[in-house]
Amino acid sequence: EAAGIAVAAEDRITERFGMAVTGCTALIGVDDRCPITDVSMIGFSVVSDTVYDLGQVVDVSFEHNGEAYFGLCRVKSVKGVGDGARYGLLSLSGPSGGSLDDGLRALTDEARRARTRRRAG
Repeated sequence: EAAGIAVAAEDRITERFGMAVTGCTALIGVDDRCPITDVSMIGFSVVSDTVYDLGQVVDVSFEHNGEAYFGLCRVKSVKGVGDGARYGLLSLSGPSGGSLDDGLRALTDEARRARTRRRAG
């Protein structure tokens, strides 16, 4: 799939979960703290007013349940929102070392459990 092309939910390889209401943030680079808007096992999206280029590789980190996670991501998609943009970030943690994939798994598992609880009523 080409960078920057939106993928319909039913065509995605992994399930994606909304995170906008959780207050989770990621640090992009050294000083761009961004809200995480959704997450999957292979990446996540953030909203930022900092400009990132399609295909750019960025350092990312976030904390979840007292654990710090870090790694590299490639900017996979860019969509303008308000004064900034929503960036889809694809994890490169496997080849780059880092713990980002473990963090994405933890966030995704928690989001899946929360959705199951909501649906169960």
